[in-house]
Amino acid sequence: MRKAGICMKRRKQFLAILLTALIMGEGGGFATAAAVDDALQQATSGEMDIQPLAETNTGSCGENVTWSLSNDGVLTISGTGAMTDYDSEYNTPWNSQKSSIQKVVVETGVTTIGTNALNNCTALESVSLPSTLTAIGNAAFYNCTNLTAVTIPEGVTSIGTDTFKNCNQLAEIIIPNSMISIGGHAFDRCS
Repeated sequence: MRKAGICMKRRKQFLAILLTALIMGEGGGFATAAAVDDALQQATSGEMDIQPLAETNTGSCGENVTWSLSNDGVLTISGTGAMTDYDSEYNTPWNSQKSSIQKVVVETGVTTIGTNALNNCTALESVSLPSTLTAIGNAAFYNCTNLTAVTIPEGVTSIGTDTFKNCNQLAEIIIPNSMISIGGHAFDRCS
């Protein structure tokens, strides 16, 4: 029922835009009544293919760091330098799409994973981290309940507080010799 309501709302939005364009006509003149009638007929009969509005699947998540989310659930973080630290999981740019994130690939050049960056990504199953990574922020992977294994690359020196907390399927983690600091409760409630 909700999906039908969304489709109807989008159809009405489309019709309003279409009518405005038709009324303005080419060159700012008015469209004929017949043209408006034809457009309305096509839109209401289902002859027009009205696609849902796409959510943003790319953006910035650091001064020189960007993100993209593919249709198959792969979140790719790329660029150079540090990711943004987020004061809440709800402030991440992919928050509205986090339930579809199944894999995270952090590419070479990125140096940190920000605080709360992947917090509560419950569909996340695997993570690929680069050799350029030096730190993983507080609660970065908090409550990623489908994450089963993580290899932290050599060069990472710190893991923040609550980083992997409540990752109750996390059964294997490889911690490098370069590690200096692991925050409190980093692995609390892990397998």
